[in-house]
Amino acid sequence: MEHHKTPPNRFISAHQKVIGEYDKLRDALLEGPANWMPGMYESATGKITQLEADTAFGRLARYAWMKVGSAQVENEQVVVPVTWHSLEGDALFPTFEGRLRLYRVPGGTNRLELDGHYAPPGGALGRAADVAAMYAVAQATVEDFVERIAGVLARNALGRSVAEQVDAGQLTLDRDLPA
Repeated sequence: MEHHKTPPNRFISAHQKVIGEYDKLRDALLEGPANWMPGMYESATGKITQLEADTAFGRLARYAWMKVGSAQVENEQVVVPVTWHSLEGDALFPTFEGRLRLYRVPGGTNRLELDGHYAPPGGALGRAADVAAMYAVAQATVEDFVERIAGVLARNALGRSVAEQVDAGQLTLDRDLPA
């Protein structure tokens, strides 16, 4: 009897400090990916974004189909399930399954983390390529994505804070800057 072994999953994780009011950052995550996913495009088949990474081979970019689960608040953190796979050559690129988490850290800042796993495609040759170089590419991709999400979240939270202050009459925005 022949046994087919499932390739081992590779764990991958990245984190980034996010400046802003936690409540505003949390709300942006809870309202959905349009409020936090960088460069998201909504197609008939789902959400698409570009994943990028600086590697030893130069800047790599791939479009990915994203599946984003419902954001949940659990133990003073927001957790969002995220899955993606490349739109270009499924056989060459793995599917990533993970979760995005936002929580407060001591000192008044926030931390955004993305952790998850993927199985290198391509059998033994794919696993060898993963060990040799592709894990580093996957790690760089996740780090870049988290950094870009943090930037979108921080801008979104700042915009929410400014808008609330304007609405409350606490802040006035000059529409026409003096010459």
